[in-house]
Amino acid sequence: MTATPTSSTTYIGIYSGTSSTAPTAASSYTWSKYVGNKGDKGDKGDQGDTGPEAVVTIAPTTIN
Repeated sequence: MTATPTSSTTYIGIYSGTSSTAPTAASSYTWSKYVGNKGDKGDKGDQGDTGPEAVVTIAPTTIN
């Protein structure tokens, strides 16, 4: 288990609980594979239109 993903990281652990600090036991997390196996190369598609820039905002909070 590592706090900083690397190029070989293929799973992500999600913890949901009451602790204000991240648990160190891997069993405290629900694990999901988020990188799949390499597939076959597909056909080259047509050039698409440029879309809007995406913005993601993450804000930690406490709900009472």
